[in-house]
Amino acid sequence: MFCKNCGAKLDEGSKFCSGCGMAVNAEGKSPETVAENPQPNPYMNQQAATMENAYQQNTYQQNTYQQNAYGGTAYNAQAQAAMGRMNNPYPNQNYRQPDPMQQESVKMRNFKINLGNKEMTSGIIWISIGGLQVLCSIFAFWYLIIVGIWNIVVGIMRITKKGELYQKSGIEIYNEYASRLTSLVVFLIVNILFGGIVGIAASIYDLVTRNYVIQNSYMLRNEE
Repeated sequence: MFCKNCGAKLDEGSKFCSGCGMAVNAEGKSPETVAENPQPNPYMNQQAATMENAYQQNTYQQNTYQQNAYGGTAYNAQAQAAMGRMNNPYPNQNYRQPDPMQQESVKMRNFKINLGNKEMTSGIIWISIGGLQVLCSIFAFWYLIIVGIWNIVVGIMRITKKGELYQKSGIEIYNEYASRLTSLVVFLIVNILFGGIVGIAASIYDLVTRNYVIQNSYMLRNEE
């Protein structure tokens, strides 16, 4: 056992502490003495356990933060996406050249659609007239076969013209139809001689279509 006053070890049976001279009781023990193996304090043990748990929890949180910051799935996904944007400044690989019709004004677009429909109608009329003329040449007027084939070819050209209009500019359309007057007049004379009333009506329809373009010359020649 030890002296509580100075902490020196007490000899067995001594009445005074050899270190500080403090008296020892009759049983050889002093109220100031301390047992060699003191009993553990439950409160201190509980406090130590609480501190240990707090330390372990803090260590786990730090490890979790490091894992999320450098190895976590969410971080990796965001990092890969960011690197992808840096490595590929043009992410849209399927870029298509814009359709010219989508960049035009609404008025110009409607004009081309209407003109294309007129050309389609004209083509159907000329193919029908040419077919009738070829048929008549078989049974009666052989010379009509030339005019009939000519009208069929012209009708096919009118139908294909509809698709070509969408790719042309306004000034190109205007120049083409403005220079078409002579050919339309010649076509009208030929159909007056060999095409009959139906051929004359189709020729007049083409002249009306040309006039539709001339009336919109300001828009066509000043297209932005």
